[in-house]
Amino acid sequence: MDVDVKWVLQQLRETRRTQTELARYLGLEPPQMNKTLKGRRRIQDREADLIREFFRVAGPSFPQPEKLRLTYSPGMFKSEQAEEIGAGISVPLRSEMVRSLPIYGSVTAGGRRITMDKPVDYARRPRRLDDREDVFALYVDDYQMEPVIEPGKLVLLESLRPPAPGDNVVVQIKAETPDGEDQTVIKRLVATDGDSIRLAQHNPPKEFVFPLESVERIWRVMTIHDLLVG
Repeated sequence: MDVDVKWVLQQLRETRRTQTELARYLGLEPPQMNKTLKGRRRIQDREADLIREFFRVAGPSFPQPEKLRLTYSPGMFKSEQAEEIGAGISVPLRSEMVRSLPIYGSVTAGGRRITMDKPVDYARRPRRLDDREDVFALYVDDYQMEPVIEPGKLVLLESLRPPAPGDNVVVQIKAETPDGEDQTVIKRLVATDGDSIRLAQHNPPKEFVFPLESVERIWRVMTIHDLLVG
């Protein structure tokens, strides 16, 4: 079953669900959801899968839960390394995650300073982050990091672990002039030296160099590996 705007709107009417509920389930901000339902933003493939799940409609490549079986037998892992990796992964259940992770708005290309006075919403907190007060979340409202980070997605940021070259980061940069505005960007950290920081984006490919003294804050974007393995 194809997931298009017309079908989504029909499902919302028939199930009496709201756009806000759907946006929260997809990890989108309401403005992003509004653009999508007005046809001004394309529904991503992964979002289509989640939309089917939201309305409890199985897609063509997704069997019904009662037909899905996973069994384990000795020797399933073909190497000691694979067995070690598998044993270290603990996949959290959605029901076990409390909605307590603060979301402080969105980050765009050259967006304004992040204000952390009051969260705009709360996301579900993975169990591995139960004791991490430094972690928070932002929506990405920017196409410049596609395909690594798609617009509308929620990213989790941390400050305790310093970023390394190759990590995705959110950087708060001070204004160059007294009457200018601070900006906050999401990029990939390329390198730092004694007096500058080099960042890159994917879409279109481009690098940026900022004086290190202009960097007010820098947060590391957490990965799936961080959340599942630590």
